Amino acid sequence: PHTRPFMSHTRLLVLPAAAAVLSAPVVCATDYNVDTQAAFDALNSTNFEPGDRILLQSGMTFTGSLNFEAEDSGTVLDPIVITSSGAERATLAPGDGIGIRVYNAGGFVIRNLRLVGSGVAEDGTTTSTRPGISFFADSPGSIKYPLVHLDQLEVTGFGNRGVVVGGFNASTGYDDVRITNVVAHGNLRSGIETYGFTDVSNALTSVYVGHCRSFHNVGSPAREAHGIVLGGVDGGVVERCLAYDNGQNNRSLGIWAYTSTNLTIQFNESYSNKTAGEIGGVGFAFDQGVTNSVIQYNYSHDNDGAGYLQFGGFGPKANSG
Repeated sequence: PHTRPFMSHTRLLVLPAAAAVLSAPVVCATDYNVDTQAAFDALNSTNFEPGDRILLQSGMTFTGSLNFEAEDSGTVLDPIVITSSGAERATLAPGDGIGIRVYNAGGFVIRNLRLVGSGVAEDGTTTSTRPGISFFADSPGSIKYPLVHLDQLEVTGFGNRGVVVGGFNASTGYDDVRITNVVAHGNLRSGIETYGFTDVSNALTSVYVGHCRSFHNVGSPAREAHGIVLGGVDGGVVERCLAYDNGQNNRSLGIWAYTSTNLTIQFNESYSNKTAGEIGGVGFAFDQGVTNSVIQYNYSHDNDGAGYLQFGGFGPKANSG
């Protein structure tokens, strides 16, 4: 049995009548009001149930990481929610560690938080190798974990990606991924990125990235840095986002996709993306393995390289549609 050491109250969630026909259980959900560092530290030894809410005290800074695994999964109807207790955002400061890590679990809503890593210098030097928020699935059986919703977040200072969602075992991954109103900046690598197993274009399904800003992710001589990247996606939209000033120490693409299908990239602006060499600094691109997809109604300007670019490939890596 797991402990609930700092709950404020238990909420009874009654499912709609239509769901009750399917004999879905009534869920007892708990609010965790976290207003001390000790209460924050205790979260990593707690198993969470569907509908639980972690309410981090507004305006406070908490050091360390949050880690969730399979026993912590929420559901589509009753996700686990991680947020600030009020309008002012709480801050997670994990140092060189990861900010929030979810492994082989789904059913999460994360919103209204700041995540601040140990920092990345202008030349790409950093002591950190971890991302700000990571959802990673590698269970056997091509499982799709449901519902990853990230909203109203700032993610900065991490020596990897700002936000990354991926699957890496056949087509195992996530369904219903929404990344909205996220500001990812000052990280070493991509601000926002998804990926799948090698040559798998459906590790993530129903992906929406909207109203985000990804900028000044600087890269290093050994690491590229991009704005927003979709890989391994079947059915995705990127719209009304800004990607700018990325890749100054290596090369960058502002908004792009690879090994994906049924994508729409529209109503975005990508500008001032950099390259330290002869290639890169591109505004928008489809790389190898993109099919049945469109880039439309975007504004690309003042990049070091091409405004729009399509890369070719052969066999499963060929672009089409």
